[in-house]
Amino acid sequence: QIFAIDNISAQFTKIMAILSPFLRPKRAKIIFKMTFAALVLSVYLNGGVRRGLNLITIEDVKVEKHAVAIFVPDHDDDLDDLKFNLRALRENEIIKAETPIVIFHESSFPVEKKWEIMKWTLNPVSFHVADLSFPEGFEIAENIDETQPNGKWAYSLIQRFWISGVWKHPAIRQFETIMRIHSDSCFVQAGIDVEDIHLPAIRGRYIYRSNGPSTGVDAWIDGLYDFTYDYMSSNGITPSHPEMWERIKNMWIEEGTLPVFDTSFEVNRVAFFQRRDVMMWHNALTEYEPYGVLRNRWGDAQIRVLTMALFGTKDSLQDNVLMKDHHGYRHGKGICAEHFFAKGSSRAG
Repeated sequence: QIFAIDNISAQFTKIMAILSPFLRPKRAKIIFKMTFAALVLSVYLNGGVRRGLNLITIEDVKVEKHAVAIFVPDHDDDLDDLKFNLRALRENEIIKAETPIVIFHESSFPVEKKWEIMKWTLNPVSFHVADLSFPEGFEIAENIDETQPNGKWAYSLIQRFWISGVWKHPAIRQFETIMRIHSDSCFVQAGIDVEDIHLPAIRGRYIYRSNGPSTGVDAWIDGLYDFTYDYMSSNGITPSHPEMWERIKNMWIEEGTLPVFDTSFEVNRVAFFQRRDVMMWHNALTEYEPYGVLRNRWGDAQIRVLTMALFGTKDSLQDNVLMKDHHGYRHGKGICAEHFFAKGSSRAG
């Protein structure tokens, strides 16, 4: 049986109640405090993964090759959404009980909030700091975009992490696929498609799954199409998914915008994104001049489509792109809470 973290104290209290008649009161209290403190410290030092009273590290769950990945900002409203998000994953049988949940966060993320998150799911959970620093060589003082929220760089740095940084992070090296969702994602019901039973994985022929591509807005894409075209020319790249590239080109010429994937729900094959040619492309977008992701706020939604056009394939035995939504998936602030409250009201009625 899997116990929640906040039950650990209760379990030890029961044990000490049995042993206390055989110990001096002062000694019993000291033993309890020292043992419980060691247990708590073990959780924190080992990445915050737990199963019952047997606290384990992420290394102990290597049999699981597919994980859920979520970036959790340090905001209370995001945590409120996350609570119901994690609940929905299990109640609607989107993932298995043993599926690891990998939480990426800022370096300032409080330990208290880690404890809160671990109480909301019985799945193994681990916590990892996302690299939200600036790339080497980037001058922070130049080209500061004051239209960004509060004049800060948070959005662009998070985009950099999901475009190129996450594939270098040691937390995902053991996994074959990661299903990325947002803290305010919600699966309001189980999937109805044969592909949904594989989550958080995808079948071996696929490298990527997401909803789209659909027409994106014409904001924050200045220079992205031209940069991509020049990159292909200078590196001798011919799009391996010509139909998708044709759609990108036509949308740019005819509508002045680019197609997007809904990256609030995506399944990524790690080995593909760690391929040398794919990583070089992503590094060119985030790590070197013209630093388009930082200076122009190029986003992962458009870049995922470009990546699949350049390196993905269609109707082959490998490197296929699965352009498919999930019937029960929703995204937005408060949606998951509303779903569970409505569900509870209907039951009560």
